[in-house]
Amino acid sequence: NSQVESALEEIIAKSTSQPAHKIRLPPPNFGHDIKRQDAVEQARDLLSDFQILCIAGLPGSGKSHVASQVVSDLVSTTEMAEAIWYEPLDGGTVVDFHAEVSIYAEDSPSSIVSRCNSFLGSIYSESSIIVIEDFHLVDQSSYRLLLEQVTRRHPNVRVILTSRLHPDAIFSNPAARIFSLPPFSVSEVETMLSMRGISSLDL
Repeated sequence: NSQVESALEEIIAKSTSQPAHKIRLPPPNFGHDIKRQDAVEQARDLLSDFQILCIAGLPGSGKSHVASQVVSDLVSTTEMAEAIWYEPLDGGTVVDFHAEVSIYAEDSPSSIVSRCNSFLGSIYSESSIIVIEDFHLVDQSSYRLLLEQVTRRHPNVRVILTSRLHPDAIFSNPAARIFSLPPFSVSEVETMLSMRGISSLDL
């Protein structure tokens, strides 16, 4: 809303200009974790129908692994040309996000909406995917502006959020979907124990 946008523009006005650059962060390697292939396939199917996908689940349920595998699959099959992986600080705002991953020129616009579109426009032609980890930690009222611009003006961009909670920022967005990560199956638990040298018979 206008109050949030005004507050964010005030923060931007106080900040110093950033050098023009672009940080490209590859997905982390979770090769040692359980391969939750069923969940990965479900998440990929949802992301083909929705621009924004929130993978929600308890700590240790494999949210980051599923997101990483989805991104790796999409990039390796050239469905997505670029992946940007962002891990925010507790209470972080979309301004912090831009400070890390945007291209900032000296004449970059002061409006936060314009900055969102400037960043999204810079990756639009490349069919990019953005992953924002631990979305439950951020200031969601500020991130709502970024997510709204994604769905309004940038259909080639996809966003994956990982969160322990169902975020308010996407509830009213018809282009967003929450994927509640199911609990580990018996076979997945057995695989995890086996990888650690533990037999289920020992329990």
